[in-house]
Amino acid sequence: MDAATLLAVEAFLVPSGATEIRDGIRSAMAAFDCARMRTEFDPTTGRVHLLGHVPADEARTTAVSAVRAQLGSALLVDDGLRVLPHPQCDVLGRIEASGLPQSEEQFKDAAMIGAQGFAREYAFMQGELLRIDLIAPDYDAYVYVDYFDGDGLVLHLSATGGTAGLRSAGEVFSVPGSQDGSPPMKFEIAPPFGQDIVLTIAVNSPLYLSSRPLVETAEEYLDYLQDRMSLLMSEPSFKGEWAYLFVSTSAADKP
Repeated sequence: MDAATLLAVEAFLVPSGATEIRDGIRSAMAAFDCARMRTEFDPTTGRVHLLGHVPADEARTTAVSAVRAQLGSALLVDDGLRVLPHPQCDVLGRIEASGLPQSEEQFKDAAMIGAQGFAREYAFMQGELLRIDLIAPDYDAYVYVDYFDGDGLVLHLSATGGTAGLRSAGEVFSVPGSQDGSPPMKFEIAPPFGQDIVLTIAVNSPLYLSSRPLVETAEEYLDYLQDRMSLLMSEPSFKGEWAYLFVSTSAADKP
């Protein structure tokens, strides 16, 4: 490998002395509005994986080119980006603005450059029932699970209209579900199809003072979250984190 290639590889090592390249990659990815991207280096293939999502398909090529410009021709960059359009991608910015830390449980690569991505990806087809499998954090927590669609609405998947029960540390569970013995609600995948997100928030104090409607506007809910999180995080004993899941829905295959 020539000197440029060695320096590019060094950018993905920990600790790394190639701070200029790392900073350049971060700046290139941060230049895209409503996007969350990260790079991961595969030492077995010598390839850099560009992962995460952008708000429009035309941004994919531009983003890949911007990262390649930082690395030169030494390393190949694989396009692993997804498209998450407005208004769903705006939701993540609002959550970040609240100051609540994003969960890092699923990310083990210390050499990763960029933003934390989605924790898991789901794909559902028309007529299937929505089911999300989760694991509670390593402390007892109230876990709230919300589905944000492309029409600017949020569907609260936690039991009894959005009021979440206390989950034991490390508990494995699924939503929709029920903690009071009543039959869980069922949500069938139907049009419009596309890319959506499921937001999970785990906190050691109740997030809601009373039950919220099953469906409401994302704007109204995010305003409430921002105010409520500010109050909860002022408590010295507060524990909390958030993560998001990428959900794609599509029409049923034709026979």
